[in-house]
Amino acid sequence: MAAEGRPKAPPADLAQRRLPLVTWPRRRRFARVHWLAHDPRFFGPATDPSSGRRLPPANRFDDPRGEYGVLYAAADAEAAVVETVLGDLDLPFVARRDVEARGLAVFEVRRPLRLVKLHGDGLRPLKLDGSVSTAAHERPRLWSRAFHEHPAAPDGILYRSRVDNDLLCLALFERAGDGIVEAERRPLIELAELPDILNRHGVAWLED
Repeated sequence: MAAEGRPKAPPADLAQRRLPLVTWPRRRRFARVHWLAHDPRFFGPATDPSSGRRLPPANRFDDPRGEYGVLYAAADAEAAVVETVLGDLDLPFVARRDVEARGLAVFEVRRPLRLVKLHGDGLRPLKLDGSVSTAAHERPRLWSRAFHEHPAAPDGILYRSRVDNDLLCLALFERAGDGIVEAERRPLIELAELPDILNRHGVAWLED
């Protein structure tokens, strides 16, 4: 049994097991908060400009070997804001300058995306619990790699936000790139719901 609060490693026979897959249907949208200085379509980690190689993994479901990229997004604008702007749980307020430096992009799905359901009733078939979305990144990265290499070839992972587990997030593998297209882009400061999102999560707005 895995230690409390730490997911177990993928089993050696995962490739022979059926994955709990769900479909993100064609034309359904998802959101991503990004720095305005960068394109919102980003399958990271970034690449070292001198060597052309990917930098070491930085996020939860990055490939531990650095052989494929992952785009992190969310089911809606609120989840995208919570995962990025409100990711620091000790944060008492959000400064206007930090919001003004970010954008909100909305992507539309051009073909159905098949995602590993890494929440709800998708956990038990994998003998996992919710810690895969909250624990340190080492084990989740191993699961990402195992899913990517599985014969079912899923397009990514659907999982719960670490900050608010009512909200859903997506980690899309690089091979999903042909299945998504950017539909909208605007500065995050223009999101009308932003004050309500901050208020719901008990975070103050700081004018600076």
